[in-house]
Amino acid sequence: MIQRIALYESASFDPSKAKLQSKGDSVRSRVVNLRELNPEITIPKLKAAMAEAFAKVYGLTLSRYPEEALDRSRIDALRQRNGSWEWLYGQKIPFTFECEERFPWGGVQIALQVESGVVRQAKVYSDAMDWSVAPRLEQALTGCRFSREALQERLSSGETGAEADVAGLLASSV
Repeated sequence: MIQRIALYESASFDPSKAKLQSKGDSVRSRVVNLRELNPEITIPKLKAAMAEAFAKVYGLTLSRYPEEALDRSRIDALRQRNGSWEWLYGQKIPFTFECEERFPWGGVQIALQVESGVVRQAKVYSDAMDWSVAPRLEQALTGCRFSREALQERLSSGETGAEADVAGLLASSV
């Protein structure tokens, strides 16, 4: 049986400034891999525990729905919709994204204002000796779709290694 654990009460988890920051209220607790809490956990055990908890909470008797009775075309359509860029990033809720890193050529801080899944404004701060790094990055990122692939592609044709480094930073942060 899976034990109920209130992570937000058991330890202090302050999200990194490099994580996504939404303008709306959001859950402040961190995500954890269940194996860290219970090394013996398996998917079948998790499914059974969730079904048992559901039945207990709602006072229902468990019964198995036959897999062949599922509407596969409907499931595939939902999977395609819910996995699409429009569904994941193209919503109208604006948010900011921030990350920072130090590279051999200098430090960089990036702040992006994202609306409808597109970077509307990019602010880049850097202490690099090459003063043109920040303006080049701002120009490259503004107007780009907010997805790992689009951001990397936008920076891949950059003039220096700074763009490649920042592309790697964004790939690991987005």
